Amino acid sequence: MNEIEKIEQEVKNININELYEAFKEIPFGNSDFQNRYFVVNSQLTPARAFRAVCLRIRDRISALMETYYELQKENIDIEEMEEKVKTEANKYERMRLEIEIEKKKMQRIDTEKLVQDAIHETKYLLKLYEELPHPKREEFEAEELEHFEKYLKVQLLSNGALQSLLAIGKQADDKLQLHEANPEWRFDVFEDVKKLKGK
Repeated sequence: MNEIEKIEQEVKNININELYEAFKEIPFGNSDFQNRYFVVNSQLTPARAFRAVCLRIRDRISALMETYYELQKENIDIEEMEEKVKTEANKYERMRLEIEIEKKKMQRIDTEKLVQDAIHETKYLLKLYEELPHPKREEFEAEELEHFEKYLKVQLLSNGALQSLLAIGKQADDKLQLHEANPEWRFDVFEDVKKLKGK
């Protein structure tokens, strides 16, 4: 059995459709929890939280648009190859074309999963976007001193992991056991937003 036959046999033994059905339920991008607490709530001010969610939305939309255009070009490539297969006189070139068509169609399964993840993530990020104030440039700049004061305070007291723990309302003791964070230290940008809206 040659290497191609071995690979073919192994792939046949794997139920790819069943695997991808299971994959659909697990985020391959950021989870909702990750976006809420580590992209947004780990920020030290509402303005920085807004900036973080905007950057992540921009990244997801950019990836979706790139995929959209790549898929359109790929559709043309597949159609062109399918036409060439019908008229190609050279049997080896015809075989290469058939393999390339099969490969491109197979890759679509993975692309579909990543697109669904990006769409889900974008929708969730847009919900977070709506929860946050939308500062103007001057308002953003006005919060920068507060942001960097908090940032430097955290850096002085830890190796940087403290900020991530505080974002989920936890802190570690000297034995690295996690406990509820001291309210004076806890970061909760969503609570800060509520206070700002109450003014």
